[in-house]
Amino acid sequence: MNYETIGNNIKKYRKHKKLTQAQLAAIIEKSEISVRKYEKGDVQIPNNVLDKIAKALDINLSNLLPIDDYDDQEFELEKSIEWFEDAGYSIAQQDDMDLERNELILEDEDGKSYNLSPQEIIRIVEDSKKQADKLRDNLIIEFIKSAMRK
Repeated sequence: MNYETIGNNIKKYRKHKKLTQAQLAAIIEKSEISVRKYEKGDVQIPNNVLDKIAKALDINLSNLLPIDDYDDQEFELEKSIEWFEDAGYSIAQQDDMDLERNELILEDEDGKSYNLSPQEIIRIVEDSKKQADKLRDNLIIEFIKSAMRK
């Protein structure tokens, strides 16, 4: 993700809204130093903070993101939803799905509903993949150790 472009967009929309860095910081419950770092592109901005910034500036999240990054996130959301569907979950109101939605409704096989933001869905799948990779790596190591004992 291009943090400098995101930072420039935050600054542009903040100034258009006639907010100071301190005012934006207060709205999103972060320090003025954090906002300054976000605008300079010095740090990665967590997804939940990007959401807060977009809401504070009365803009869509896509206005902050470079076009390629937004397309990448839409692709990640689509792939993540496929993983949830493979795990037995269904998505309610999928035709309304996009990154600006505050939440999507997932239903499990028992009919229990979960309200999750698109970013949460992506994060859960990414975290699950990391855990699966660790398990796979540990399994491979055990197989190697077992083979070496023979």
